[in-house]
Amino acid sequence: MNAKFDLRQMVPISELHRKLGEISEKVTKQDVLVLKNNKPEFIIVAPDKYEQFINALDMIEQLDIYDTVKKRRENPSLNGSQMIEKLRAYEHRQTNHDIP
Repeated sequence: MNAKFDLRQMVPISELHRKLGEISEKVTKQDVLVLKNNKPEFIIVAPDKYEQFINALDMIEQLDIYDTVKKRRENPSLNGSQMIEKLRAYEHRQTNHDIP
């Protein structure tokens, strides 16, 4: 795990069970790393920060899709005629139950 946490952000899982209310208040100010047997088990983050993570991941995925489309437009592997020919061959195999 590469995330940076200081000791004040780390909580043993046994303490989480005992002090859930107190720790949930702490999460409003900073992320909390929960330890199990002195090893990172999970991280608790505030809902708005989690939403930011999800939005960022979605944006990265959209940028990746855009990049892929852009590269394929710049250097297509098939032209329109070739694509139609392949689709017709595929449809023919499907209607005749040929093995692809």
